[in-house]
Amino acid sequence: MSLSQKGGVLLYDEDGHEYRKDKTIRKGVATAYRCTKTNCRGRMHKDEATGVLSVTNEHAMTCLPLKEKEEIRGIHCGAKNDRIAGVPTKEIIKRRVLGARPHLLPYLNTKGIQQMARRQVKIDGDRDWPAPVTGTFRVLFLRYDNCSNYPAPHANAIKFFATDWGIDMLLQHPIWSIDGTFYAAPFGFSQILVIGVEIDHLFVPCAYAFLSSKLTQTYSDVFGLVKQLGLPPPTKIKTDMELAIVNGFMAVYGNTSTIHFCCFHFFKAIFRKIKEKKLQDIYCDSNMFVYVKGLLALAFIRPVDVLRYFRVLRDEAFKQIPSLINELQGLYSYFEKSFVGFVQNSRFIRPTHSIETWNSYDTICRGEQLGNSSQESYNSLLKALTSRCSARYKAPVSTQPTEIPDPSQVIGSSVELIETHPSHSASSPDHSESPADIETESEQLTQPETLRRESSSSSWDSGLRADCSHSTTHSSSALTSSTSFRRDRLENVGYGNQRSLWCELPEVKNAGLLETLDKETKQLQEAYFEVITSEASYLRSLNILITHFMADKAMLGSKSSDSVISNDDRKHLFSNIFAVRDSSERLLVDLETRLDESLVLDCICDILMQHFDTNFDAYIKYCSNQVYQDRTIRRLKTESSAFLAAVSRLEADKQCHGLDMRSFLMLPMQRITRYPLLISAILERQPIGSESHRVAARTLALANQVVSNCNEGVRRMERTEQLLDVDRRLFYEDNDLKRIPLVTANRHLVKQGCLYELSEKGTSSLLHSLQKAPHIYLFLFSDLLLIAKQKMNGTYVCQDYAKRCFVDTSPLEPENPKIPCGLLHQLPTRPHLFSCVLMQNARGKQSEWLLSADSESDREHWLSAMRPPVSANPEEKVYAEWDCPQAMTMHAYSKAQDDELDLSVGEHVNILRKMSDGWFYGERVRDGVGGWFPSNYVQQLINDHTRAKEYRRRLRFIKGEI
Repeated sequence: MSLSQKGGVLLYDEDGHEYRKDKTIRKGVATAYRCTKTNCRGRMHKDEATGVLSVTNEHAMTCLPLKEKEEIRGIHCGAKNDRIAGVPTKEIIKRRVLGARPHLLPYLNTKGIQQMARRQVKIDGDRDWPAPVTGTFRVLFLRYDNCSNYPAPHANAIKFFATDWGIDMLLQHPIWSIDGTFYAAPFGFSQILVIGVEIDHLFVPCAYAFLSSKLTQTYSDVFGLVKQLGLPPPTKIKTDMELAIVNGFMAVYGNTSTIHFCCFHFFKAIFRKIKEKKLQDIYCDSNMFVYVKGLLALAFIRPVDVLRYFRVLRDEAFKQIPSLINELQGLYSYFEKSFVGFVQNSRFIRPTHSIETWNSYDTICRGEQLGNSSQESYNSLLKALTSRCSARYKAPVSTQPTEIPDPSQVIGSSVELIETHPSHSASSPDHSESPADIETESEQLTQPETLRRESSSSSWDSGLRADCSHSTTHSSSALTSSTSFRRDRLENVGYGNQRSLWCELPEVKNAGLLETLDKETKQLQEAYFEVITSEASYLRSLNILITHFMADKAMLGSKSSDSVISNDDRKHLFSNIFAVRDSSERLLVDLETRLDESLVLDCICDILMQHFDTNFDAYIKYCSNQVYQDRTIRRLKTESSAFLAAVSRLEADKQCHGLDMRSFLMLPMQRITRYPLLISAILERQPIGSESHRVAARTLALANQVVSNCNEGVRRMERTEQLLDVDRRLFYEDNDLKRIPLVTANRHLVKQGCLYELSEKGTSSLLHSLQKAPHIYLFLFSDLLLIAKQKMNGTYVCQDYAKRCFVDTSPLEPENPKIPCGLLHQLPTRPHLFSCVLMQNARGKQSEWLLSADSESDREHWLSAMRPPVSANPEEKVYAEWDCPQAMTMHAYSKAQDDELDLSVGEHVNILRKMSDGWFYGERVRDGVGGWFPSNYVQQLINDHTRAKEYRRRLRFIKGEI
């Protein structure tokens, strides 16, 4: 026994471990002590009555020297390999555990070794490894193998596999998913690390690594191989909460990618601690579970709010459940140290996992997958495959000891992949195969896939490299399961290379359809087929944009040292072109499937209608980015000679056919406007009144709606650019004026221009009367009028502003007696006067401006822009969106016609039209949906329109007009 620096009691056991007092279990009965080593789980109890000390928990390996840690890891690894080799469980314990040095026994997880052995027995019962060889084919797959120098299960043993296709996928997609599976690992290895990408919430495996350890250095070596393949860091990596993978990645790529932990593993870590603290009863209690389960909900709120709400949750839990404060304290302390951080000695201690790594708020906003369940499903499939189809990888093995091979020299070497199938019983002669049969199947495996049509060409570029042309054949169901498989399927379609006609298809000619079908049917088939061929041609051009321009090293942004553009420039140039390409691929796959079902197409408008409704949002986003795209191209061509040279080099390639890069960037905009033309050609050839005619008409309406949405997206972005430009140049010098945020979702600039301001100040002065009237600048927004003065440097100083509904204008003639004498002499031209009254301005007062335009037409343009609309029908009242009455629903109303509006009680509606028969037309505030409804179902509210109406009536009374 001794004392610590702070005066605490320190105890020592017979192995020399040092303990400090943890807590009193029962006063006067027993005291708990814990190991003084950081993160050590060693515990000891002292019986106060007898003074007996008993160790209750094993010590962590952190208490051991590095050499002994490696010895313990070797014992565990050797025990696993013994089990794989068929050594009985008792013999493993006897050989590995009991045969170890005595002072290491407390650190050996004997129970875990026994469980591992029993689990391995079940795995071995399902696995048929190796299986008889039935065929061979050569592919470029093995990239690195150091097992000749470090035979498995050495901790440094690595085998790394990746095809050119997999490398392309990792290059094209910004989100990587990384996880390891331990059950399917071959003999001598402890895991298979799988690196893949997520496409449409599906996992696509791209690279594999056989590893014998889970050390950070091992993962660092793997990612070093990935980097030497020329792969830049992804935008984000998804993995479980294994820090070794993250640290290994950051050791190679640095802090260049966003790390996101799987949401499921985050929950699992908390559940494990809940079980450890015996808080299951609280978790299941409907009244108390929020104090425990609320920790999980922190993953779904904004990261900046996590720490604040965690403290609120913790304080409320301590207040509501004082009887379990010790257990809750342990749970919340664990959460603080692991996930949110805590304050110690006036210093904030960072958590083990930063909030950004496990919080899923941004992931949900982007519509991404919360966890890696798709990869876990693939790992389960990989585990199941070991019992049905195992594989052996044969690499050249030197008989002489050699130096560790350089990865750059190994990368690109060819390897023979021997595909095997389950062994068959000797009592089943029907399944036996002779050597001749094996050779025949081998030849079949190496043959190129037979094309579906004679006129198809295998040169159709879908973004895959030529090395992948001999990949194994997949079933049609698997081909449509992900984007990568769709491209594998579309690679064999030749529509994009030649604009053939339906009547020119060999299958059509051979079937004799040209002789049996009438002229109208043939024309309809050609209209259908033109949609398919034009889509294939368009998709091929998109792939040229992606694989030739976007994937060039000069266009990779920060992902390449040879890039001539920044990440922002790359984003503005190419936007979401991957999503656009995927939308086109999905459409073409469905169209091609319909053509496979029957050469005489019944209808394809139902397919188009479905895709227009659910699959074309990517086009709206891409078209909206056109403003930034055009501006970026102009700027780069003007300012960057390196960009101009790189683009000229790429455009000179023969696959561009003399077209410039902008022509390829404009493809989605051009394609979206062509759909209505293609569908109109189909509609014209449909019998009027038939079901196919109605479907085609609805499809045409949807196509026009998509075009309208794209145009609206472009206009919205242009309007936003205008607002940003005005906001950057607008200043406020008067402290009484509150700065307003100009850039809002629904605001846009309607009209702007320069006018003359006539002021009565100083009109009695002869010198002042000879001065010219000053200019003012008006910005009329959709809901706001802003008056400013323009400076010489192009900036503006705000003078006043008001909501548009509080603005009243009226024309004035020069002979009007209300105009003071001498004011008109300030104008350099003939006066075109009008008054502008801000009935409630920025200071909450009324102000009046006497303005003059350059011409009569200019004055009329300003007056018509500022006034609300007026209906030509005397029995109808029309309101603008910026000055309309608002009502609340008092009784629920269900629409009886398609143009009516469903209303629920308490719903707010903006009224845009009123009819004399008691019907209103309005839009729901919550979603903007419009329609007709009876006026007796709603009650009007007092809003800005009502107040502006009263201000306007009072103004008319003051002027003597009423």
